[in-house]
Amino acid sequence: MLCAGNDAKAAAAKATEDARVAGEKARKLKDQAAWQSIYVFSAPVYYELNKARYGFVNPSDYAGLTKHWLEVGMKDAVRGNSVFDIQSYNAQNPDLWANVTPAGTWEGVWTHWFEIGINEGRAISREFKATEYLALYPDLQLAFGATNYKAAYQHWVDYGKVQGRQGRR
Repeated sequence: MLCAGNDAKAAAAKATEDARVAGEKARKLKDQAAWQSIYVFSAPVYYELNKARYGFVNPSDYAGLTKHWLEVGMKDAVRGNSVFDIQSYNAQNPDLWANVTPAGTWEGVWTHWFEIGINEGRAISREFKATEYLALYPDLQLAFGATNYKAAYQHWVDYGKVQGRQGRR
C-alpha cells in the first residue's frame, strides 16, 4: 500500500511539473509570436517583397499575408519585413545550419534567432548587428544597458533607422 501511495504522489508531482513546463512553453511561444509580429513581419512589406514570387493580388489581406508567411514564407526563408534577413543571418553565423534544431532547416534558424541569437547580439543582416549598434551610440548604452540587444534591435526598427543611425560599423 505504501508503494501505491508513493507512486501516486510521484505521478501527481510529475503531472504538476509537466503542466508547469507546458505553461511556460506556451507563454514563451505567445511572447515570441507577439514580438515576431511586430519586429520581424510587416504584411505590406511582405506583400511588396514577395508578390511576384507567390502571386499575391490583395495587399490589404493582412490576415492572409500573415498566415502565408507563417506557413510558407518562413519555411522558404523569405523576408517578412525590410529589416530582418534570415538568409543573411544564417550566412553571417556559419555555426548555425548544422547546430540548430531541427538541424539544417530554416525553422531551426528562425527559432535560434528568437531564442538565442537576439540575446547574443548576432548580426541579423548586412545592415544591423546589435553589439555594433550599441557600441556606436553611447546614449543607447545608457538607456538600455551595454548588452540589451533586444532593446537595441527594437530601437533601430522603431527609431534608429528613420533617424539615420547606422545599424553597424
